[in-house]
Amino acid sequence: MARTSPSTRPLDGGAPTTLASGVACDSVAVGSSAVYTLGNDMLVAAPLDGGATQVLELNSGDGIAVDSTSVYWIGSPDGRVLKAGLDGGTLTTLASSGLCFFPVALAIDTTNVYWADQEQGTISKAALDGGSVTTLASGLGLISGLAIDATRACPYIRSQRRAQPMVTTAA
Repeated sequence: MARTSPSTRPLDGGAPTTLASGVACDSVAVGSSAVYTLGNDMLVAAPLDGGATQVLELNSGDGIAVDSTSVYWIGSPDGRVLKAGLDGGTLTTLASSGLCFFPVALAIDTTNVYWADQEQGTISKAALDGGSVTTLASGLGLISGLAIDATRACPYIRSQRRAQPMVTTAA
């Protein structure tokens, strides 16, 4: 994975603007006022209008999503699905240790957090406030992406079997 600093670029072209120098950006999610990145064993918030970055959590991981109140990610190396307020604060474990061995993607809708485990080839979910874990799909091969269709209430998965990318849904 590229370890670049978070930046923004106008949709019509132009030069990029670096939001946080020296901050690794392995995974990224954008909120209403900040971009949230995971990298260098840190969860960092960088204001969209510039300004000082804030380290929210010293934790490595992958897959990150944000809603109006919280940021969600999969912690490494223990595979916990985690949640913290947009300004840091209390760290909440939504799904317990060992659930995700090789996290590659995470997404949320209004009620659930979904995650993909590349090693196990699974897509799982739990409620945004925690609770039991449901495996939605298994045997998916090398998962490399996950997106949620709130209208149809299903995740879309990009996986590779025999080096052929495919997009499927998991009910």
